[in-house]
Amino acid sequence: MYDFGVITPWQPVSHTFRIRNPAEAPLQITEVLPSCSCTTAAVEKRPVPAGGLLDLTVTLDPTDLSGVVERTVTLRAANDALTVLRLRASVLEPFHLSRRSITFDHAESNASTQEIEIEPAIRIVNVEAEGPVTVHAANERGSTRLEIQLRNEQLPAARRGVAFVRITTDGMSTPVPIRVSWERSPVFRIAPGQVVLGGDERNGKVTIESLDRSDFHITRVANADKRLFVRSLRHQTGRATITIHLRSGRGTRLNDTLVISTDRIEEPELRVSVLALIP
Repeated sequence: MYDFGVITPWQPVSHTFRIRNPAEAPLQITEVLPSCSCTTAAVEKRPVPAGGLLDLTVTLDPTDLSGVVERTVTLRAANDALTVLRLRASVLEPFHLSRRSITFDHAESNASTQEIEIEPAIRIVNVEAEGPVTVHAANERGSTRLEIQLRNEQLPAARRGVAFVRITTDGMSTPVPIRVSWERSPVFRIAPGQVVLGGDERNGKVTIESLDRSDFHITRVANADKRLFVRSLRHQTGRATITIHLRSGRGTRLNDTLVISTDRIEEPELRVSVLALIP
């Protein structure tokens, strides 16, 4: 059993176990089985010689954990021998955040501020905000309020994005991360969202329209199954039409995806699923 002691829920912790092979023959670890997704383990893949040592580094991510927690990592060897390693930690949250992440929808037109409340009030000594994010902190009525704003005039061109705000408090050396994500409004309307081919139907059609009616071009259409191919691609102002054809006989089943590349940097890739069941 390894005890990490008291930790915060914002900083993953790691420990390296050193395990001796007591057998007279080499030992090969075939499986490493953590007891939950909050625990990961990295093990050397080489066989451990007789009497040799194996290093296994185990990392515990305490996000969303609280109180005393115990986790295990089970090692299975080629000879079916099992070794169970145990971890313990006391996860203490010195203050509570009302949210650990926030999302801005329709980010290109929405300049509103979102708030996170921290209880009890804390003294923030440093704030780091990435990209187009700004933060203002204020103490009032026994709590600290963070006002987080997305500067839409500084958004990258990509439709979706993520940045982090990291706050450092008095008496804590590890910054507390807050995830800030955003998403612009869709650039395109796609119809249908899924193409279904069945019976005697071997052709399908996908129509893509730009919502702002501006011109665009499809630069590439790709898919994995060679039985499905693009028969034609036609552009009009603010619209593109893709016609696909399934080259197959009776008894065909297909589950594929059209990956459609565009010249719009805000939404450079679109995906449309294609299902076919030809009796």
